[in-house]
Amino acid sequence: MKPFFVMALALVASGCAVVGPDYKAPDLAAPAGFVGGGTTPLQDAALEKWWTKFNDPILNTLVDEGLSKNLNIKIALARIEAARATAERFGPASQVAGDVSVNAELQNVGGVRTERSSAQVGAAFVFDLFGETARRREAAGAALDAAEFDVGTARLAYLSELVSAYVRLRYFQTAASLTRQTIASREATLNVTRDRRGIGEATQLDVARASSLLAAERAALPLFEAEVQMNAFRIATLIDHPADTVLRRTASFGKIPSPGTTDAGLPADLLRNRPDIRAAERRLAAATAAIGVREAQLYPSLRVNGSVTAASTNAWSFGPAVVLPLTDRPGLGAEKRVAEAAAQEAELSYRASLISAVEDVQVAMVQTDTRQRQVTALVAATSSAQSAMSLATQSFEAGLVPLDAVLDAERTRLENGLELALGQAELAQAWVRQQVATGKGWAARPTD
Repeated sequence: MKPFFVMALALVASGCAVVGPDYKAPDLAAPAGFVGGGTTPLQDAALEKWWTKFNDPILNTLVDEGLSKNLNIKIALARIEAARATAERFGPASQVAGDVSVNAELQNVGGVRTERSSAQVGAAFVFDLFGETARRREAAGAALDAAEFDVGTARLAYLSELVSAYVRLRYFQTAASLTRQTIASREATLNVTRDRRGIGEATQLDVARASSLLAAERAALPLFEAEVQMNAFRIATLIDHPADTVLRRTASFGKIPSPGTTDAGLPADLLRNRPDIRAAERRLAAATAAIGVREAQLYPSLRVNGSVTAASTNAWSFGPAVVLPLTDRPGLGAEKRVAEAAAQEAELSYRASLISAVEDVQVAMVQTDTRQRQVTALVAATSSAQSAMSLATQSFEAGLVPLDAVLDAERTRLENGLELALGQAELAQAWVRQQVATGKGWAARPTD
């Protein structure tokens, strides 16, 4: 036994080295700035409650209620608990194993009955000679970090969907309101046309045309009203509230949310502010640690076993055990190469996440700027269309212009009004996408 102990002690003395690559986050070359952006870095972006810049109390309340109740966020939080349990599994206690067994039996030999009982306590300590346990602990810790950042990603997705649904609801409310105004205007036009038909100043064709256009607008109204309800249903699902409650809270007409000012910061800020990028970096760290786990399995392992048996004859045992990976070495080598390939894939994913994030911000900035300029032009067009409508109606009632002038003015006013409402909604949506793309608000908590 003496040579065996000597060999075991030699392994302990020469080992205790953590094998595998030590992780260092790769340097990613981010652009110096966004095209058309500023030069000021974002500070505390994760805590910024950007949705409050819409100055809409109802929206603020919905977001506050939903942040603590959304199921996708709760699922991500549950994954944190699983990752935390995994990290605890690979703590120092993972190097210790032990059990207690109790045995009792009754024997009958040649008519002689005897009772025998015994108890055994066994324990083992595994020496982390080449850092397998340390690397497992490192990988589990990085995976826990990634799970926590995944919650931030889930929060951003939730905020985007909730605010977007609210914007759509207000857009369809506006569209329904404009349609009702047009219906009222065309009802008045139809009545005037019928009166003028009675005195021979209009034809039956004029009456039919006015009646047809009125019916068309009445047919469009239920579609807008249905969209209002469907978006209310979506909001109810997101905040886990009864649909009728959300319908009551949003029933009063509200304007389409108008965004406030914003700053995109710098591309380098995304490495700190985007939770999906930070999660990708942590997954790279976990994958790098996994290489060390596989490499350590290629080396000998040492454990010290001990047991105490209490029976008719008490006994105890104690001694080291060395395991040399020989026959399974090719398989272990293949597993190491798989781990190396997984780490390479994780690094590429990390780099790709930044490239994609920069594009997300740039596209959202262009969309926001384009929609803002479009809305400015549509405001002027809508104002002119309203003035033209008033003049055409007055002139038609005075018999100065034909029915066509009124019908064209009504159509233009409605079209411009709907385009303006759509432009305002698209502007709000683009602004929301820009906030999410820059990683704002994922660590914000509901207002107390």
